[in-house]
Amino acid sequence: MRFSSVVLGFSLPTRHPRRITQTRHRWLLLRLHAYDLRQAGASQRQIASLLLDPAAMTMPDGIWGDSALRAMARALRDEGSALVHGGYVTLLDGS
Repeated sequence: MRFSSVVLGFSLPTRHPRRITQTRHRWLLLRLHAYDLRQAGASQRQIASLLLDPAAMTMPDGIWGDSALRAMARALRDEGSALVHGGYVTLLDGS
């Protein structure tokens, strides 16, 4: 579409990077906190308890194994690691 516009003499607005909204900012911070906690030796359960829901520490093991909190803590930890190891560059181009 851009190529066609240039050939036909039209100008399209330049691509602006996506803004970091309040919600996205909060999730980015949670990811980095999860990464920091893991580097400090915290378990997934401790990460979930500190960042998402304090009730994660008192959950029975059977419930914790299938818990959405466990999955979210793992995702935050992994995404935080990805950010630290070069993924932050995607923030610059608006991805």
